[in-house]
Amino acid sequence: MADSGGFREALRRFTRNPLMVLFLLGNATRYSGIIGFYMFYVKYLETAFRISVADTTRYLGSASLVPMAVGILAGGLAIAYFKPKARALFVFLFLAELTSVLTIGSGLFLACPPVKLQGEIEEQGSEGL
Repeated sequence: MADSGGFREALRRFTRNPLMVLFLLGNATRYSGIIGFYMFYVKYLETAFRISVADTTRYLGSASLVPMAVGILAGGLAIAYFKPKARALFVFLFLAELTSVLTIGSGLFLACPPVKLQGEIEEQGSEGL
């Protein structure tokens, strides 16, 4: 029970740090906002790029796990080696999160041209998207 006072004090300091609170709220908002995208990512790739389930699984398996593992290890090594100050670390963290959001958001603009089905009537004067 003697350790609980240290935990309470650390939690109190954590919740009074505006950078940490904003970082936590930002991550909660971001993850809540894109959870649907992650849940239906496989189906999205199948539909938007017309690839099979097997190819989609292959692309999402090692292609997403390996860079994540390398990034986490490289980040830990960089922090241990350079020992940045808290402000510099938060600026870098902000830039990394911003890059992540912009990268995921850029996926909205990627797609193949729509599939033209036999018997589909094309509107006159319509150039399509």
